[in-house]
Amino acid sequence: MGKLLCASAMALALMAVVPSWAGGPVAPKQVALSQVGQEANGGEVTLAAGQLLEVVLPENASTGYSWELTGALGPTARVVDDVSEYTSNMPGAGGLRRVLLRGLEAGSATFTAVYRRPWETGVAPIESFTLTLKVGATSQNASLGNSALQGDLNGDGIVSIQDVIFLLRYLVGL
Repeated sequence: MGKLLCASAMALALMAVVPSWAGGPVAPKQVALSQVGQEANGGEVTLAAGQLLEVVLPENASTGYSWELTGALGPTARVVDDVSEYTSNMPGAGGLRRVLLRGLEAGSATFTAVYRRPWETGVAPIESFTLTLKVGATSQNASLGNSALQGDLNGDGIVSIQDVIFLLRYLVGL
């Protein structure tokens, strides 16, 4: 109960400090967003520091299998968001795993994920995904650091209700 009360108070405080909340999200700069899928497995993607990359992989949790992110990206990049998306209520219907990454500083990082049943220990995954990220210098369209937008908790470049949801999920441990 204490966490929920704290989360609610923080969400209200966040809304209070965003003057244009009632008028919609604030979009300070255009942030470049690229998207890759399974076809990029084993490949390489070049990003500017601050640029977003969405990795979209097919997933079917009804079979028990899901993508597990493995390895650390280090200081070069970070995971901004990681969600499973299912648009059908039909039993056995598949969906998508969407992982949003942001390039942080110049360097190289490897994003890896394995498709497996989490409770099966000692069993090899049925599929793996590896993507090398080459992050270069900051571009004009993608900046990060001291100029990052205050209140943009999920790193998508805008302040919106999604940032409040991100905060609440974090605070209650989801």
